[in-house]
Order: sequence, then structure tokens, then C-alpha cells
Amino acid sequence: MRSIRFLVGFFLFGMAVARAQEPPASPAAPKETAAPLVLFDFEARDASRHFRAVTKSAIGPRPAPALIDGAAAMAPLPGGTALRIQGFARTFVYAVDGHVPADLRPYSELRLWVHRSADEVARHATTEVELQFVEEEGVRYWRKVVLDQTGWQAIQLPLRWFSPAGGRLPRWDRIRTFGIYFRGPGEVLLDGIALVPGTGPFLEPERDLRTLAFGADAPVVRIDREHSWLMSDVQGHDGELRELADELAGLQRRVLTDFALPLPMQPAGILVFAKDATYRAFPPRLAEQLARNAGAPRSDGYTLLGIATSSADAELGLRRPVLVHEFVHSVLEQSARLGAGPDWFHEGVAAYYQNELRPQAGLAELIAHDYVDTVPKVRPIDVAGPKARFGGQYILGLTMVATLLSEPYRAKVPALVTAFQAAKSTALGPQLGPVLQTDWEGFEAQWARTCERLAGR
Repeated sequence: MRSIRFLVGFFLFGMAVARAQEPPASPAAPKETAAPLVLFDFEARDASRHFRAVTKSAIGPRPAPALIDGAAAMAPLPGGTALRIQGFARTFVYAVDGHVPADLRPYSELRLWVHRSADEVARHATTEVELQFVEEEGVRYWRKVVLDQTGWQAIQLPLRWFSPAGGRLPRWDRIRTFGIYFRGPGEVLLDGIALVPGTGPFLEPERDLRTLAFGADAPVVRIDREHSWLMSDVQGHDGELRELADELAGLQRRVLTDFALPLPMQPAGILVFAKDATYRAFPPRLAEQLARNAGAPRSDGYTLLGIATSSADAELGLRRPVLVHEFVHSVLEQSARLGAGPDWFHEGVAAYYQNELRPQAGLAELIAHDYVDTVPKVRPIDVAGPKARFGGQYILGLTMVATLLSEPYRAKVPALVTAFQAAKSTALGPQLGPVLQTDWEGFEAQWARTCERLAGR
């Protein structure tokens, strides 16, 4: 029951911190047939100065070699002047002066031309790079590209198949720059870097996920609500699926209200598989589509790219609690933008609302045994303090969230989330005094009273 997004430990481009806000209305998406927006064609005398390198590299203008059969090739065509980059392992070259629109929601595809000379191919048969869009807080979307051709290679990449990295879902309306990251050494020419207007950079369930998740021939039910969706191959239970979609939509409203979170830029969603094996086969297939690698999930629920996934249960069917748990992770990833966890806050919030919709049998007795009748082996400071280590203490997280959503802290919860966002951390200690006006002793005393209440004492 973990919420895990694909992460990568490469260079993070530092930007100023900004709090999450209500997303502005998306600009009207241009038609797919609209002409590409050319970001860089390098024909201006000082065009190469629009790029800088974080680590050692050589950057400068060079004449662009001729393109064979260019009349039938991808627009915009390379020619005139190109940008030469001699990159080394871990070189990051990025645009510096606002040529990249901050809001990429009206665009659907990145295009560019990359040239490798015969001498370069002889030195390096292939060069792996990442094309990156970096958001204002330094988190980014990226896509791996393997350069393996001699001469010009046309690159066309749908934005929706870029992968997030950096701890949380980046925002496509707050892009700061575009760059190319070299995983290994290589020398390339770049030209014709452009964005293609279209339907936007977000995954669309019907177009992008249905076949990938359930196969081309499987009957699938899709249910849309105002800010959420559900898709499932469970058959003969359409009424229950609609009831579940309504429950989850109501739960989303409650989470957004309780934590004063903005509406999501894209709807929260859940894929409900009829079979456990199909559920576990989906993340590797999705990873492959993103030019990534991933194994099958070991947990009964898994959230990635802000999409909750799990399967129906032979005993509980669509009433399975993990479906609620993972959907809450989807809501948090789309709206709270605190990263993906797992930590006490993400798992505590998910466990709290899971228990609200699907009460756990014997929970009061468990809380009494672990936190009321005996000295707790693990306390809030152990999972949210200076030496925090979350080891799957879901019930502890639930009780901590229940404490926050009770007096005297409830009204301060929105400010707490804002503080977490600014700190890029859910560590509770630094926020106890400034936000909650307490300390660890005071918070744990209040938490103990919450545990007694939940235990029925």
C-alpha cells in the first residue's frame, strides 16, 4: 500500500521555492494541425548564448550539415546554424533566458533534430541523454533518448510520456527551462527545437491507459466525475463501480477541504483490475512506455504518476479497503504536491480516510494495545522527528493525522501543509512551534488523548 513514483538520482536544478496554489485556467489548446512553436533554430548570431552548462562542456554555433530527403522530414527542418555540445558524463546544458514558455499545457509534443558525425559514432556507438523540462522549484519531467544514428536523427516525444523526477509531480504550467542531460560522453549538434500545439501534456485514460492496462480486447468500464475518474475491467458490477466512483469523488472533496488543497490540474484517477496478476503487470508496461524499467509491485496497491492502481478481491470485491487507500494517494499527489512518500503523512492520511470509508475491524483494540495500555514502542517523534524513519506504521500515522484533524490543531492544518511544501519535507518537528504552537511533549500528550478516544476509553 505504498505510493511510489519513478525517481532518479541525477542532477536537480535548484530553483526558488513557491507554494502550491489554485491552478489557473488552462489556455485553450490549439489544434494538432497548428504550426510548431520554434523555441531555438540557432540562426541568430548569439543564439548559442541562450544555453549554459552546469558541468564541463563545450557549447557553440556550428554550420548545420545538409539533411538528406529533407523535403519529407519533420518540421522544422535543420539547416543554417546548429548548436554544438560536447558533453561529458553528467553534463547538463539548459536554456537560460525565457525562450521556453512557462505554461506548456497547450502543447502536446517536443520536437528536435540531433546530429552525430561519423567520427563521433566511431568514438561512441550510442549516447544516452535525458531531455528535461525543469519546473520553478527544480523538480522536473524527463525522457531518456538513445542516440544511435549517424547524421541527423529526428526526435518526436509526446509530453505526456515524460517521466517526473525530483520528489513530486512537477507542474506543466510552471516550467522554468528546457535542457539536455548527458548520461555519458558525447558530441552532438542540436537544431529545430520546437513544441507542437495540441491536446496537452497529460495522460488521458481512454487514449493512453485503457489498452496499456487492460489489453486491446477487454471490456472496460470508465466512469468520470468532476475531478476524478475510475476505469475497470471488472464485469457485471457496473452499479457497484458507479457507487465506488461516487464514494471516491466525495472522499476527494473531503480531503481537499480538510487540508485546504487546490483542485488538481488533472483529475485524480484509479485503475481497478479484475485480476491481481493484471494489476501487477501494469507498472512494468507503463514504465516501458516511459522508457524506464520497473518491477511488478509487491504491495496490494500502488500509485504512480498520480494514478492509483489495485485489484478487486475475491472476498471483498470492490469494497476492498486498499482501493480507497490508493485513491487518497492519487489525490495527495495531484493536489498536495509533497512528493510520493512513503512517510508518516502520506500513509497516515491514506490510512485515516481508508478507515473512515472502510472501518477496520478491531482497530480500537489495536490502538489500545499498542498506544494506550502499554508504553508505545514507536511514538510520533520516531516517525516524524529529527531521526525519522517510517517503517510501515500505518496505524501510528492514522492516529497522528486524527490528532491533527482534531482540536486544537484542526484550523492550523492548512498552514502546516503549506509549511511542508515550502520545506519540501513532511518532518513535523520544525513546524511544531511556528505552525502548531506546541512542542514534541505537547503534541505527543495530545496524540495520547486522541489514541484514548480512538480506543474507546
